[in-house]
Amino acid sequence: MKTDNRTLIGIDNTSERFILFSWCLVVLVTSLVGDTVVLVASIRYNAIKLANKVIVVVIQHLAVCNLIVAVLRLLPTTLAIAIDDWVIGEMLGHVQFHVSNYCFTATSILTIVMSVLKLICLMQPLRTVSWSKTLGHRVCGSMWVLSLAILAPGIFYNLLYSRQHLFFTYGFYTCVYKGDTFPRWLVKFYYFGYTTIITTTFGALFISSLLILVFARRAARRHREGLRWEGVLIVILTVASFFVSYLPWFVAKSGRINNMVVFRVTYFITFVNTSANFFVYALSITSFRNFLRMKVFSLGGRFFREKYTEYSVPTSMSISLAHSTTERIRFPQNSLKKFRESRVSQRS
Repeated sequence: MKTDNRTLIGIDNTSERFILFSWCLVVLVTSLVGDTVVLVASIRYNAIKLANKVIVVVIQHLAVCNLIVAVLRLLPTTLAIAIDDWVIGEMLGHVQFHVSNYCFTATSILTIVMSVLKLICLMQPLRTVSWSKTLGHRVCGSMWVLSLAILAPGIFYNLLYSRQHLFFTYGFYTCVYKGDTFPRWLVKFYYFGYTTIITTTFGALFISSLLILVFARRAARRHREGLRWEGVLIVILTVASFFVSYLPWFVAKSGRINNMVVFRVTYFITFVNTSANFFVYALSITSFRNFLRMKVFSLGGRFFREKYTEYSVPTSMSISLAHSTTERIRFPQNSLKKFRESRVSQRS
């Protein structure tokens, strides 16, 4: 596979590359474990309990999207940093590029859907009571299709006409297409679509988050028993994680900054959103936090029981102790029964 100038933009310092590799590895493990726990807890154990079931479904789809990013985008990048080269084939390079764009678009739209749904719940709570998980899966599935439709022209053009222009860049340790080979109309289309998607995403998330806070405050004042802030906190923290992850990268990319260090740092910050949702749910959802606490205590108790089995009391001794304890417990009951019988006989 073609590569760019490693001497010019590569990382020659082993310590810097080790720090970058450690960061990617931590995010990768956290995302794989955390998002898997979110899916298992919400699907099998029903441990994520919210008033709006549709938001729970959106959480599940976001977890699936993060797992796809971890496996097909983050894992190849981590291997490339460790080996300092792209060794997993050109086909996976095409897959990584398009999956990265597709999952970013899907994550953006699903986050907007979560925010808008929570806003509707606050504005019209009675109409959202009947919303089911089936409706949530239909909405999220349509958002996946919409994301694919947005990127379909670029995907087809790259796979049909620009396959030979894919190269591995040492700036971000990922695969990209050479931009100067695209026709002018496609560059304008990409620029317009890119600007529209980014502006719409951040604008919609910012406005909807402000409206959520406004309506949540009104609802808290209107209801004397108070408002359950779990749903509001989930949406606000998810949106904040999205902003922290992607806003620096897009600001650096749009500001015509020529510093590769700034580009690289802001690019790898985008991986925060891949693993942050697990911690957001653990902090904001009480049922999920109790589920994690119960599982941790259960695993800890099982570990200690297995570890200290050799120090336990022998079976014969434990049986005799249990028998003697039972006899001591039954003795007062037998005495009380005999005393009552004697009293009844005396009265008769």
